Amino acid sequence: MDAEGNPRRARNIERVTMARGDRAPTGIGAALRAARAERGLSLAELQARTKIRARYLSALEEERFADLPPYPFARGFVQAVAVELGLDPAPLLDRLSAAVGGADQRAAGWQRLDSAIEPAVRPSRLRRLAMWAIGVVVVVGGALMIYFAQQLRELSRPATPVTAPQAATPAPAPAAGAPVEPAAAAPSPEAPGSRNEPPARADSPTAPGSGEAVAVDLEATGRSWLRVVVDGQEVFVGFITGGERRRWEARGSVAVRLGNAGAVAVTVNGRALGSLGGPGEVVTRVFRAGEAP
Repeated sequence: MDAEGNPRRARNIERVTMARGDRAPTGIGAALRAARAERGLSLAELQARTKIRARYLSALEEERFADLPPYPFARGFVQAVAVELGLDPAPLLDRLSAAVGGADQRAAGWQRLDSAIEPAVRPSRLRRLAMWAIGVVVVVGGALMIYFAQQLRELSRPATPVTAPQAATPAPAPAAGAPVEPAAAAPSPEAPGSRNEPPARADSPTAPGSGEAVAVDLEATGRSWLRVVVDGQEVFVGFITGGERRRWEARGSVAVRLGNAGAVAVTVNGRALGSLGGPGEVVTRVFRAGEAP
C-alpha cells in the first residue's frame, strides 16, 4: 500500500521532511519581515527594542525553527516581536504550534536547553571593574576585622600577677677577724677559774633590695593601649597618646603591658631602653627593684 493509502506512513514521511528543513512556509516569517520593513527597522534596531538576539530574529523571519531555543522560548520570541511590530500574536502563535508543536517539535530537531541564555548586551567594563573592586574591599575588610579581633583578645588577657620579692634571711655567720677558741687551755695561775668567752656573732645582714626602689618612665610617640600594675595593684588602664609622659615608682615591681609597643619609649631607673617591640605588637614586661632592666 502506498503513502496515500497509509495515513500513518504519510505522517512519518512528513515528519522526516520537516526535520530536513523542507517544510512548507507557515507565513510567520513573511508576516514578521513585512511588518519590520513597513516600520523601517533593521534587525539590530529590533534587537535593541525586544532584547532578542538578531540571529534568533533572522531565524524567525526565515522560519529556521531548528536554530531557535526550546519551544516555550520560541513562542515568547514570536509574541514579543509581534507586539513590538503592531501585529496580533494569536494567529502567529497558532501557526507556530501547528507547525512544530507537540511530537513535531521533537521530529524537527529542536535543541534542548543545555546552557543558560546569554544576554544580548554584555555587562559594561566599568560594571565588571566595580564588582571586582567590591570583592577586593570585602576580602581586605574581612582580614582587617580578623587582625583587630586578635589584637583585642590579646589586650583583654590579664597580666601575670606580680608580687614583691621576699628577701631570704641568711644563716648567721662569724664576724670577720673573730678569735678562735683554743682547743685546750689550762687555767692561768694569775686568773684562776677563768674561762674563755664564746666568739662574737655578727648581726643579720639587711635583706637584699631593701631600701631600693624601681622607677619606670614612659614616653609615647604615638597612640597605645597601656596597663600598669605596681606592687601587685593595678594603677592604670587606658590609652596614652603621642607626646604624653607617665612615671611610676614601686618598692617591689612594676608590670607594664603595651598594646602598641613600637609607639612607647621606656626608661627604667634612668636607663633608656627604647621601645620594647614593634608597631602594633603586644608586649608585657616586669621591672623589679634591685634587678637590671
